[in-house]
Amino acid sequence: MVSRSPLDRVTRGTKTGGLHNFMELKPGFEFKIILRIVNAVPEDLGFIDFWERSINQGLIRLGGLRSVGKGRISVKNNGVTLFSRYTEGFSLMSESCPIESEVALKKDILEEIFPCHKLIWDKEQKKAYLKRLNNKFKKYSGR
Repeated sequence: MVSRSPLDRVTRGTKTGGLHNFMELKPGFEFKIILRIVNAVPEDLGFIDFWERSINQGLIRLGGLRSVGKGRISVKNNGVTLFSRYTEGFSLMSESCPIESEVALKKDILEEIFPCHKLIWDKEQKKAYLKRLNNKFKKYSGR
């Protein structure tokens, strides 16, 4: 991480450490994001699908300089693992959880507490979860 614009906002004098930290990545750089939702319900997966769509459409970007196209990212590979005793409403691949070694950096602490289930995360299932979320919003929108 390097500092950008090391100026004091009041005096406009130089400031040690700078005001902003940034890290520039070359186009095509890949990185992993792990999102954990505790006590998940199927509607929560609708939020994940909405998040992925927003990123791919350019509505959500990382960093600044959006006017020149910087900060744009896209989701290339994704999967959802459910750690829960209650699986009603979720589309499961199998009863057990085969976590691929390349995906799991280390054993997840939740594996020791809850049973692990790998979820089906294809276009149809994403739409179904998003629809459930939309129905939940419609149900409570009149209040």
